[in-house]
Amino acid sequence: MEKKYKQANAALALTVVGLACCAPYGHTFWGALGQSAFGAAVVGGLADWFAVTALFGKPLGIISWRANIVAKNKDRFLTELTTLVEEELLTAENVAAVLRRYSLTEALQDYLRQSGGRKFLEAGILRLLAGVVQAQRPDEAAALTKWGRQKMLRHFDAAPLLGDLLRQMLRQKEEQQLVAAVLEQIQDLLKQPAFAALLQDIARDVLERYETNGGALRSLVTQYAKLDSPERIQKIVTLLDEALERMKAPEHPLRHQGRAWLWKKARRLQRDPGTQRRVEVHKRLLLRKYGAALDEGVRSWLHGYQKNTTEAASTLAVWAQWLTRRLAGNLDEDSAKRQDVEEWLLQQIKRLLKRHKHWSGEFVASYIGAMSGEELALFIKERVADDLQMIRINGSVVGGAAGALLFLLTQVLEKAVAL
Repeated sequence: MEKKYKQANAALALTVVGLACCAPYGHTFWGALGQSAFGAAVVGGLADWFAVTALFGKPLGIISWRANIVAKNKDRFLTELTTLVEEELLTAENVAAVLRRYSLTEALQDYLRQSGGRKFLEAGILRLLAGVVQAQRPDEAAALTKWGRQKMLRHFDAAPLLGDLLRQMLRQKEEQQLVAAVLEQIQDLLKQPAFAALLQDIARDVLERYETNGGALRSLVTQYAKLDSPERIQKIVTLLDEALERMKAPEHPLRHQGRAWLWKKARRLQRDPGTQRRVEVHKRLLLRKYGAALDEGVRSWLHGYQKNTTEAASTLAVWAQWLTRRLAGNLDEDSAKRQDVEEWLLQQIKRLLKRHKHWSGEFVASYIGAMSGEELALFIKERVADDLQMIRINGSVVGGAAGALLFLLTQVLEKAVAL
């Protein structure tokens, strides 16, 4: 930044010296030409110096009219930036278009194979199975064993049971440990180099789409913003990690919102016919596909559950391992299933972004809004300083060329009139 600043000042000083040297020879052709060129260069350089300086401070430290523009317009800048992020950059369509270039299921498979995801999934399934078993009444277990899987397909409503389990978990605040574990897994993902590379590719692609649909102004915005630089991506990752760390606190507002959402889901499972029908459809599909193995375990195990909880816990662990292998194996072996999961993930991401598009804007607003006007001006100035000094240099060069051209044009016209 300092080097470009000195170069811009040197260019302005050179034009002043050139003007002074040409002044005594203004009566000659070459002296007048130099006087016109250097004079216009001085004017252009000074005008651009004033404009560049007025963006971030007061020219000469005293001129305040139409100066310190960034600091004075912080709220307007924040509003425009928030709108840009919400409405044009991180829209559901833009993000989905970029994600379609990647395979989310491959990323999920890599996570399950290499990042401890399989153990996390297995632990989650084990918690779910333990909750189901603990909530199961002896008579219901006996009925399930007696009538078997086919009877259960016709008479056993899964949605109300899931609603009861969810309500019980919320009453005992058991979801807090699960949420904390999920947040830790997400933080581990954020630290992976592949995640930063994905963010950089998304930012670069979105900026290209934004610039293509705009023009010179949007090109200038993307050039100065440099949202796809490694430093900016790392800053975003750091901010996300800090946000997730804050969310680990049980009193965090989003945790309260999440509990409210789970309570709502529990009520729907118990009372909403549409939700119950969808659960029943999924239940039938799962039971038809995995029912035989489930029957074999349930018939022999539920009978002795109340007498031997240690054996029950051991059996649950085996089931959790088996279900984990089946779920992961389906992704590895079934290309149609991978495609279904891929499309489902994309649709869920689009729905989430459309429903909560204000999150991205609020994230930006919380970061920029914490700055004072002067801090914001300094923040922007440090990142575009070299480009701004080049504007000053270009102002002198273009001004000098324009001055020389106008002088030559005037001379030609005078000669033409004289003839």
